[in-house]
Amino acid sequence: MYNNLSNSVPVADFYFKTIPTSSLILSKILFAFIIALVFAEVGYTLGIIFKNVIVGMVLIVLYVSPIIRFNILQDSLNYFAKKVFDFIGVITVKTPEDITLIEALFVILFTIIISFSLNMAFVTRRSSYNN
Repeated sequence: MYNNLSNSVPVADFYFKTIPTSSLILSKILFAFIIALVFAEVGYTLGIIFKNVIVGMVLIVLYVSPIIRFNILQDSLNYFAKKVFDFIGVITVKTPEDITLIEALFVILFTIIISFSLNMAFVTRRSSYNN
């Protein structure tokens, strides 16, 4: 059956186009790892502050919903995503509006620093092992 099908399909007529990549695979993996860390840190912060799954889930739904948009963090992530990944085909990413490299770095670093500081403040305040 395979031989019959493989002989009936004109494979030589297909044109395979190679798509050039704009960045190395290592930078793509590093970007995905950093974004995963950012959202893990923010999720951990929400869990520590509210101690409730419902409030954190409501905030995540509000972040994703088109009604209320937190454009600053999303634009900075889109800025780096446009630089690192090649969006060819079905997936399209919104072009960030008026954001520079410095602003995008500052927003992501500010998010990490604030959530880490809140984590440390809440953990040390609730800890039984304070000196």
